[in-house]
Amino acid sequence: MKTITYKWKLLIATFSLIFYSSMSLGQVDLIASVNDANPPLSNGQNFTYELVAVASSNYRGVQVTLDYDPSLIQAVSLTPVYNFQVELANNIDNGNGVIEYAGGDFSGNISGTETIFTIVFNVIDNSSTISIMHDFSGALGTAVTNAAGQNVLGATNSIVFETLNISNEDFKSNISIYPNPVKGNLNITTNHTSEINEIRLYTIDGKLVFIDKDIKMTNNHLNIDTLSTLTNGLYLMTLTSVSGEKATYKVVIDH
Repeated sequence: MKTITYKWKLLIATFSLIFYSSMSLGQVDLIASVNDANPPLSNGQNFTYELVAVASSNYRGVQVTLDYDPSLIQAVSLTPVYNFQVELANNIDNGNGVIEYAGGDFSGNISGTETIFTIVFNVIDNSSTISIMHDFSGALGTAVTNAAGQNVLGATNSIVFETLNISNEDFKSNISIYPNPVKGNLNITTNHTSEINEIRLYTIDGKLVFIDKDIKMTNNHLNIDTLSTLTNGLYLMTLTSVSGEKATYKVVIDH
């Protein structure tokens, strides 16, 4: 019994060393999709998130952390599809909106295209944009590892369901954002009935990098000159009106 326990601990330690490597060779894409639902989503509706590994080279292990807003959706179940030899994590935390999964093989390589897992989510509030995004930080941050312990993760994508609520669509239709890509200042114009109350900017993996709750518009125009510290890339910007309407935009920063 002691020998079995020792070998199991050694296996976990070896697997952890593989996962914590930070070198990225970009050879295995993790592609997310939802094929059984389209917006507008309804409260009480279930939909299935599927994660597929598309590999141009061999790999041994996959670990994934997903973030979502638990006030909008709740995870019902996570079902592994690929049969890894070892499953180190299969955790759903609906309180904090975090899902963690990790699995790996040690006796042979994985190649080609494989479905890693599916997750069933339930919609509890369809009034705001619903997003499911990878988190690359932390011990189980999204990564793919090969036999040499290298991170060979390539492309990933997020799932975003923009609400089609009529009031939100009216709010969004009365807003202009320019220039996009943003090379310096970002300008936002709106009409009087769609006064903006809050601005949030997220990275594509869901990290909040900018928030302004003290909006002072001049002649229905706002000039944001505080984005110069952000790195170039794609961001999601959420605007909220004084009456709670929301609109989400993709913004590219290119200094």
